[in-house]
Amino acid sequence: VTAGEIWNFTTMPSPPPTPPPLMADVNLGQFDGENTRPRFNVIGHKHYDGGWIEAPFSGVFDGNGHTISNFTYTSTDKNNIGLFGYVTGLIRNLGLIDPNVDAGTGCSVGSLVGRLSGGSITGCYVKGACVSGNEDVGRLVGEIYSPGAITNCYSTGSVAGDSCIGGLVGSGSGTITNCYATGSVDGRSGVGGFVGYSKGGDIKDCYAIESVFGDHSVGGLVGYNEGTVTNCYSTGSVSGDQYVGGLVGSNGKRIKNCYSTGSVSGDQYVGGLVGENSDYDTITNCYSTGSVTGDDYAGGLVGSNSGIVYASFWDIQTSGQDTSDGGTGLPTAQMQMTSTFIAWTTCGIQGIWTLDEGNDYPHLWWEQKPGEPLPAYQLSDFITGAGTQIDPYLIYTPQQLNMIGMFFCERDKHFKLMADIDLSDFKGTSFNIIKNFAGVFDGNGKKIFNFTYTSNENSYIGLFASIEGKNAVIRDLGLIDPKVDAGSGSYVGSLVADLEKGSISNCYVEGGSVAGNYRIGGLVGLNDYDGIITNCYSIGDVSGIYFIGGLVGYNTNLIVDSYTSGNVTGAHSVGGLCGKSTGPDHGTVQSSIRNCYSTATVTGGGSIGGLIGHSGAIVTGCYSRGGVSGDYSYVGGLIGRNGGNGSIINCYSTGSVVGEQNLGGLVGSSEGTVSASFWDIETSGQDSSDSGMGLTTAEMQMISTFTDAGWDFVGEIFNGVEDIWFLPQQDYPRLWWEGMKVPMKLTPGTLNCRSYGNWIKAHLTLPEGFT
Repeated sequence: VTAGEIWNFTTMPSPPPTPPPLMADVNLGQFDGENTRPRFNVIGHKHYDGGWIEAPFSGVFDGNGHTISNFTYTSTDKNNIGLFGYVTGLIRNLGLIDPNVDAGTGCSVGSLVGRLSGGSITGCYVKGACVSGNEDVGRLVGEIYSPGAITNCYSTGSVAGDSCIGGLVGSGSGTITNCYATGSVDGRSGVGGFVGYSKGGDIKDCYAIESVFGDHSVGGLVGYNEGTVTNCYSTGSVSGDQYVGGLVGSNGKRIKNCYSTGSVSGDQYVGGLVGENSDYDTITNCYSTGSVTGDDYAGGLVGSNSGIVYASFWDIQTSGQDTSDGGTGLPTAQMQMTSTFIAWTTCGIQGIWTLDEGNDYPHLWWEQKPGEPLPAYQLSDFITGAGTQIDPYLIYTPQQLNMIGMFFCERDKHFKLMADIDLSDFKGTSFNIIKNFAGVFDGNGKKIFNFTYTSNENSYIGLFASIEGKNAVIRDLGLIDPKVDAGSGSYVGSLVADLEKGSISNCYVEGGSVAGNYRIGGLVGLNDYDGIITNCYSIGDVSGIYFIGGLVGYNTNLIVDSYTSGNVTGAHSVGGLCGKSTGPDHGTVQSSIRNCYSTATVTGGGSIGGLIGHSGAIVTGCYSRGGVSGDYSYVGGLIGRNGGNGSIINCYSTGSVVGEQNLGGLVGSSEGTVSASFWDIETSGQDSSDSGMGLTTAEMQMISTFTDAGWDFVGEIFNGVEDIWFLPQQDYPRLWWEGMKVPMKLTPGTLNCRSYGNWIKAHLTLPEGFT
């Protein structure tokens, strides 16, 4: 095939599906796109002329290992520009030497292919390219659409444009594997050394060595990522304004097993690896070493993070940064130690990373650098036990507890805490939160002290990020003085962020604080449709914006025999026990709260309640005794707003109630049902409520008030035999399970107990010397 024959090929209305293979190198220097005579047309096209006209190249073009040099195309505004304009077929084994493509304001521009739509390119390269256009501009390909694929290709040279500008590909949603790019990339937004904007595609085993310049979403490998980036690296310098990262400027999906070493500079949201990691998006097993310079939200690894950063590190010496919104900062020596990267090869995973320990940082195996593969580990290498019900993993130290989160393959196993543990050494985001837990964690009556997790935007934060096994159990565990602050992150609880399935029983929190945006709870952020919480309590401070609760932020299932105390603060749907508990319109089962109470002080804006802020649940046998204050509407001593599906049965409140409108001693507003429920008109300062009955303090402390209403008390059988309530002297009704906690005076030689029929229950603390 000669240059003239290629020109003849471009002039055919419908190019043949399979032209002859290239049998020699070809020079196209005599052609200059639309400005020459004879005019050079791109091979395959798609353009608009009163409607879309498509004539894609759908055949096979085999370069046969030869090159085409000096391909030149200049245009003021043409789209889908390249040697091949629009391709749905296959191009293979072809090299372009010194191509020069200037599409002016045109889009989908590349030296080899303008738009690759479902086709594939393999074994091709571009050397010395100079490519420019407006949007979706890449040195090899302008734009790729799934299921398009590019494999074993590379490009060198320069590329420039406005948005979605990349060293290899401008933008797209296909797969790119085993490719690289070197040179310079210049654009405004979505600018990447390899891909400008990955729109859901997969990039694997690739790298870029580029000088990258841009304004917004600028990255050494990808400018803006909405796909997956796996086993990749970048080493060039990156400079921009906002959302600037050594590997990715702005991440909207997944990055795993990647690193960057180039310098990064910008104004806001600047990170050695990623400038911004968005909501729920993940960075796993990554590191960065390059210098980082920024004014606001600058971090050694990540500038701003509202997603998940797991087992990822940055060099605090070479980066010049000792903070990051996610990840762990280490000195150079530790960044070159095998023990630092244990989490990268857990569960027997091997063959991804190598390390020349003490001499270099980790490298991807396909780089073929000096060093040995990182060793593979099993959890049994660090913790005794087999993880079974009979032989559970036994946890004695903070380091062992931290190990559990590294081993995803052990998430359905049995664990048992064998000693009290202090997590004070784990600061910021360094503790490995346990995700997707589906096993059994037996706290064994032990305590975990000083669990701390602090971030600007991370979501799903707790000792356990999520519990998602139907038979998963967490039991008999105490957290003392946890300090969890997710900033603007959501789904936060000191013990569990999201109890999707399974149960929590006999667990508690004492002291500390929990803070975040929405669905924030002292113990659990979200109790989802299959979650059950029993015999638990939380005493501490909880704060946030929406759906804030002393025990649970947002409940869609069952809470039983639990209580809270402390301070709960938020803007909307804020409750001493639960911020919001849903009705059947939010799922197949109506949520339920039974035999619970709160003495927490609750402060907020609207839908504020001593027990529940906003309820559509069945609430039975509950009470609240803490003060409630709201700035806006729906403020109630027990429940701020009781929705149309909500029901309140056998409940009371006594705390003071202060608000602007729709406020009540028991309920601020009720569209549901309220039966046999009361509030104290003296202590609450309210003589009205949208539902319920207001009584004096004396009446609220008379057992007949409640038995006449059908409440089931210890010692009577007419209202039931479950013995839900009892009444201490000169007090309000208390729940039967509190009997173990009611203080009693003990004087030498006497023991004063109160009898309830044939039943006595007391908790005794004997003075020294008494048995």
